[in-house]
Amino acid sequence: MGAGDILQTGKIVLLATGSQKAAVLKKLLTGAAVTTQVPCTPLKLHWDVTVILDQELARQIGASS
Repeated sequence: MGAGDILQTGKIVLLATGSQKAAVLKKLLTGAAVTTQVPCTPLKLHWDVTVILDQELARQIGASS
């Protein structure tokens, strides 16, 4: 399953836990460009993405509910 397949789905739910993912998720959730260097950034192009983070990870990237 590639990025194109994923982007054709109706709804995407991304569940992320663990502080080691903070840098990558910050790129997804901020103004960082869509790039193949950060494989999750094409999710920015999808119309219906829900991102669920654990509390520590959310705190690290400055996310709010």
